[in-house]
Amino acid sequence: MSNSKDLFEELEHSNVTAVFQDNQCRIEIENRAPKEWEVYIYGGCEFLYSDGSTSRDNQLGRHYTGNTIRWQSNSSTKCVQRVSIALIAKSHHYPDEGKYALADEVPSDQCIIERGWYFGKNKSVGVNSQDFEGRFILKAVD
Repeated sequence: MSNSKDLFEELEHSNVTAVFQDNQCRIEIENRAPKEWEVYIYGGCEFLYSDGSTSRDNQLGRHYTGNTIRWQSNSSTKCVQRVSIALIAKSHHYPDEGKYALADEVPSDQCIIERGWYFGKNKSVGVNSQDFEGRFILKAVD
């Protein structure tokens, strides 16, 4: 009996340690633009770690309505304290493009593990506005 008890204690300790040492940061943006507009998004994310180093993950493929861009940091042991996102939106129906910048930061005693936003239609636009960029918004997922 004592051998199995020791084994369980060792397994429980190993599992808990592994889970809490995973600081890899995951960022997602879902494209919720109206499907008939055929808007696609792509972009890059820069991760700033607590030690001052950075890494980038670029997702340059076309992500249409219903698809999600996913970025992740390149280290599971470093603490991400800031993310900066550059997103470009284009459509097959409109010649313009939209450029959107987004940043999120936490206090120095915390790490960003997961964040999510969606890219969607703005709730209001200017009268007679033909501005492609102003028709869309990035908003945090509740």
